Amino acid sequence: MLSNLFDSYVKDLSETLERFLKNDLLSATQMILQKSISNSVWVVGNGGSAAIAQHFATDWTKGLKSLGHGNPRVFALTTNTSLLTAIGNDFGFDEIFKSQLEVSGRAGDLLVAISSSGMSPNIISVAKTAKLMEMQIIGLTGVSGILEDIVDLPLKVESKDTQIIEDIHSIFGHLVFKFVEKR
Repeated sequence: MLSNLFDSYVKDLSETLERFLKNDLLSATQMILQKSISNSVWVVGNGGSAAIAQHFATDWTKGLKSLGHGNPRVFALTTNTSLLTAIGNDFGFDEIFKSQLEVSGRAGDLLVAISSSGMSPNIISVAKTAKLMEMQIIGLTGVSGILEDIVDLPLKVESKDTQIIEDIHSIFGHLVFKFVEKR
């Protein structure tokens, strides 16, 4: 039984990844590299996507610097728990990322918004704010959602399985690093 589950998961992951790779990953990677050097890149998500956002910020900052790409500025909006809880307590959970971006973001920056459902109210809110602030937005989503209609470059994972979606979002972050490394 466990063997069948494993085989089924790997097959689904592989087929879904193959479909995902048809997205415009090269444009996304170039946007991230360029913006991390000339402006700032803000990465955001909830739950597992928050962990992925922090992983991206770590890999892209450390990795790009170690590869000789200057002093990249990549920040996860998920890391300051004191600020997150203060904003959430005083203004509501939907404001936790938007409020931070309004203070620290600038026109010309890039937001990488991660939402498996594409429906997270606080991710929708921060994406709309980024749009008003004249930032570019990459959206990593699952099969549906409002987020893809807001962002400049939607990267959809054609799956309803949250674990598959999160695995492929993680792979995307590693592909960005690998692309820059091989450049």
